[in-house]
Amino acid sequence: MTQRMLIVEPDHAASTLFDQWLQDMGYHVTAVGDGGQAMHALRSQSIDGLILDLQVPVMDGLTMLTQLRQRYADIPVIVLASVDMTDLLLEALESGAHDYLTKPVSQHLFKQKCRRVFLQQHGTQIFHPTQATGWEKSRTELN
Repeated sequence: MTQRMLIVEPDHAASTLFDQWLQDMGYHVTAVGDGGQAMHALRSQSIDGLILDLQVPVMDGLTMLTQLRQRYADIPVIVLASVDMTDLLLEALESGAHDYLTKPVSQHLFKQKCRRVFLQQHGTQIFHPTQATGWEKSRTELN
């Protein structure tokens, strides 16, 4: 069964990019632009993982993360924020986020963190030699 990811990102261009990267990884994706839409999606769909920008309108990311932990404690969350928002990112980690990414986000790091957080959370093997790409492939060829 394909896992369903929810992207909560107010920037349409970034949301589209994250959507494509997750689809490339085999996930089914729902993308919304604010915290209210995200909470609606969580109530109406089965969500397996969440990419959450901490600066979303309607309901800020930390408030949403707190509510998410109270109602959907088992959903893994990766939070996003600009690199100058270190305190906010640390607060999000203390509030239950599994990991974080700073913007701008590289495709390689985005996919690496998603694999680690989402696959680990669901008990799936994180790395398989047939999935090696880029740096991992080079490293396995050297051995």
